[in-house]
Amino acid sequence: MLAEPQKFIEIYPNEKGVALITALLVVALVTVTVVAMVTRQQLDIRRTSNILQRDQAYVFTLGGEAFATQVLKKDPQGIDHRGEDWAIKLPPFPFKDGVLIFSLDDLSGRFNINNLVDADGVVSPWDVRRLRQMIEIIQDLPDQPDEFKQVLPSDLVNAMVDWIDEDGDVRSGGAEDGDYLDGELPYRTANQLMASPSELLLVKGVTPLIYKILLPYVATLPGRTKINVNTAKEELLQALADDITCPLMGKINIRSEGISIQDKVENKGAALENYDTFNKVNDFKSGDAFGSCDFVGIAPTKPAAGAKRVKDPQKIEDVFDVKSEYFLLDAYAEVGSDDHLIRAKLYSLLERKNGKITSLMRAQGTY
Repeated sequence: MLAEPQKFIEIYPNEKGVALITALLVVALVTVTVVAMVTRQQLDIRRTSNILQRDQAYVFTLGGEAFATQVLKKDPQGIDHRGEDWAIKLPPFPFKDGVLIFSLDDLSGRFNINNLVDADGVVSPWDVRRLRQMIEIIQDLPDQPDEFKQVLPSDLVNAMVDWIDEDGDVRSGGAEDGDYLDGELPYRTANQLMASPSELLLVKGVTPLIYKILLPYVATLPGRTKINVNTAKEELLQALADDITCPLMGKINIRSEGISIQDKVENKGAALENYDTFNKVNDFKSGDAFGSCDFVGIAPTKPAAGAKRVKDPQKIEDVFDVKSEYFLLDAYAEVGSDDHLIRAKLYSLLERKNGKITSLMRAQGTY
């Protein structure tokens, strides 16, 4: 005990310095121990607080998924376009010590990379051409970086095909196991359908910059899917034409993004006239923009004299659609004070089939 040094001095009068040093040493040890315990306790409290707030933020993003699910359930399934309730841009949802922001996007309005190879493992030349043409069109957009403009679209697409197909044959400009095993961090091709667009970062020629540019235009959906002509971006629609200079792009009046809640209120819930939605695929084919155009892989209704016949043509109803089954939820939540914010990012792939909404995949941080 700290009170014992006096007795020690009385017994050992010649050891007064030792007693003082011993007392100071004991006090120092106790002080260090107490400081360490308090510091550890503070760290444990902050760590526990971070975990609880992180879980709370994630639960709020799941709340956004539940809200989106209810919106999709109430949405008529005959036609899907960006003037509907699911596409409305909602303002941030504030709550105590936090905020929730989420939106829905129709993935049928993007190019499904898994369409490059069909269920039997056979490469679809028509989808290869559509994707190649779309990349060429995106390269011609204003302000694209030189790194992206200098890439050969055919090489990118062939590398994607090699990543998905089951064989080990290298397509022109593509890559198979041998190309990836020689790298600093060796790995093999998947030889199966992509589960996430982030797999593109593993494909030869796809840099983080190129991935960022292509991401808004592509998706990785289960099996073959159709393109919703009511929600597809203009670059994808243009790439569907056999001659990309044929479509009158000024007459394609389909927005790539949804309307705001303010627009919806001001229009009193009525469909906006400038959305030019198509009720049937044939309406799209005969529209002002594509009426005189032929489509990649689809035999023309009235082939021109002397024109080459399309080999193994696809049916227009097997390529295009006016409704969608797959939607992507992008949810973001913040919890905490300004000097200590905990964030959560959730991507959820939602499938709508027969009135039932199913979450096929959830990913945090990236889709």
